[in-house]
Amino acid sequence: MRKPVIPAAAAALALGLGLTACGSESGSGGGGSDGPLVVGATAVPAGEVLSYIKKDLAAKNGLDLEIKEFTDYVLPNTALQEGSLDANLYQNKPYLDDFNKSKGTDVAPVAA
Repeated sequence: MRKPVIPAAAAALALGLGLTACGSESGSGGGGSDGPLVVGATAVPAGEVLSYIKKDLAAKNGLDLEIKEFTDYVLPNTALQEGSLDANLYQNKPYLDDFNKSKGTDVAPVAA
């Protein structure tokens, strides 16, 4: 059984570099004091990174994290744009730029 070991620094870095969020002020997914931060991701590797963060880092740092896994690359951005996610973690900037252009969305990277 494969059991990935991801150092905390690497997991935090991956989360910070890969997250995208909708351009609106706040989504209906939560993330504030009234609910968890809802993050969408594909199962591997982003889902694994988020699972590690939820299990080993989130509670210690006061983060209520909910992970929603997707099996394709369109639905996470669509869910984010519609407000059912607060962020997602799975894509690169060229894909995001192309997605926004072709779908007329305003999903934006959290970090370059």
